Amino acid sequence: MRLTPLVRLLRLVDYRYVTIAAADVRFRKFPRNFPKLEESISLFSGSRRAFSMADKRLSKIRIDAEKFFQMDKIDENIYRSTYLRPGSPRFPVVYGGLLFAQSLAAAEETVPAQMRVHAMHSMFIVAATIKQPIDYVVRTLRDGRSFCSRTVDAIQNGGTVFTCQISFHLPEEAAVEHQIEMPSVVGPEECPELFEGTRRILKDADEGRYVIDSYRRERLHDRLIERDKMEEPLFEMRPTNLEEFLAIKPSTKKSFVWVRSSQKLSDDPRIHRMMAVYNTDSTLAGVALKAHQSHGFVPSQVLSLDHCMWLHRNDFRADEWMLYENSTAIAASGRAFTEGHLWDRDGRLICSTAQECLIRSKISKSNL
Repeated sequence: MRLTPLVRLLRLVDYRYVTIAAADVRFRKFPRNFPKLEESISLFSGSRRAFSMADKRLSKIRIDAEKFFQMDKIDENIYRSTYLRPGSPRFPVVYGGLLFAQSLAAAEETVPAQMRVHAMHSMFIVAATIKQPIDYVVRTLRDGRSFCSRTVDAIQNGGTVFTCQISFHLPEEAAVEHQIEMPSVVGPEECPELFEGTRRILKDADEGRYVIDSYRRERLHDRLIERDKMEEPLFEMRPTNLEEFLAIKPSTKKSFVWVRSSQKLSDDPRIHRMMAVYNTDSTLAGVALKAHQSHGFVPSQVLSLDHCMWLHRNDFRADEWMLYENSTAIAASGRAFTEGHLWDRDGRLICSTAQECLIRSKISKSNL
């Protein structure tokens, strides 16, 4: 079966622990009838210098979409990804959001084109290395008139590293409608870009105009160095409170960050849906840490145990500002539970997320 290649839409970003890192993915075969996209998109320039996205979106260049998002169909319902990237240059481990997104890409190959993903429930079994390909094995649980269910196992070196159950729904008219209100926060135009703001704060601290404890200062310097070794991020991120987001001031157990694609995307809703899926893993683990880190806690290990997402709408654009609200209700028994809501600027709730993460420390115990 001949499949139309998907366009390039991802350089994944992991903002967990204030680490901003990009990861490219390639798929060689992707959802049916996916239109080929050849258009000018916004990309970062090749240099690693600091930039101001407040002044302009990035320079326009034309790219061949096919070579970036390609997946080999190696057998019936088995799709292989050979181009993997980490969330951080310190560890050769595949970014979790990439696994989440690729499992959806594989599952979409097996369902009717009119079906839309509405729920994903995943478990991270073991860390996946970037040095070996990953095979996504799709199993059909049920094909109904209104719903289709799939299980996707990510296999590497003969073992399962990740598993995801995905449900698709045939769009229908709603019998009831309601939603909670979008939080009232400052707009993205009033918020500093994450990296620019971090560099400015560290410069002020180095010159004695800003007080940051030595550990946090060292870690933020390390993160900027790591970021400079990586490709430019896919998303522009603007926290509504940068000092709390960086855990250099006492933080609450909630955070808000404006996000949008750094690239101009096509009008195909699948691209925007996939982009939102990719980014949902970027900040959830961090919100469980910030309140404790801002009071001196030093983690030795933080990792996601699972990740879930419920997509409520498909008519949104990921290259326009979206507000990602993260909160944590509890941390106990070595694990923290976090939740997220992603809103468009019109106040519509796009998706909801939930995650449990493992947090350990050999150095200290939180005194919060």
